[in-house]
Amino acid sequence: DLDFSSSQVSDVDWYNPDYYGRAYNIQSANDYIANAFIQSQIQMTEALSITLGAKVEHFTQNESTELSPQLRGLY
Repeated sequence: DLDFSSSQVSDVDWYNPDYYGRAYNIQSANDYIANAFIQSQIQMTEALSITLGAKVEHFTQNESTELSPQLRGLY
């Protein structure tokens, strides 16, 4: 179990929020995050390569799934 006693909604300073924190209306909970990442690199020319990738994350706390595609070039 996670301890949320110091992360209650009533304790949040809405005028100076912590962007990396979470706030809840509960005292404890179980929170699991599962993720997977895949990528492929393509050598276009001797000087140019492209990397394609995607990350999928599933959050059990709110039963949401997020997809984060990526495209990178290196010259």
